Amino acid sequence: MYSIIQANKNGKTYLIQVAYSVVDEKAYDREFGAFADLDNSNQKILITNDAVDYSSSTVRHIKLEDFLMMKEL
Repeated sequence: MYSIIQANKNGKTYLIQVAYSVVDEKAYDREFGAFADLDNSNQKILITNDAVDYSSSTVRHIKLEDFLMMKEL
């Protein structure tokens, strides 16, 4: 149903969801809902093209532009 990607780097596991935008409420609910049934033992990341930070207490939102420049992930 959802296409969450599991990535491993330096012994850490990341659960990554990618969407163009979550500005629309339905898109926000759908994309964040993809993480709903997953435990918090791994870092959950949502990558979008949105300029606003949509991070929550359990999901880290990263802007696409920032993600492409990151060396840590």
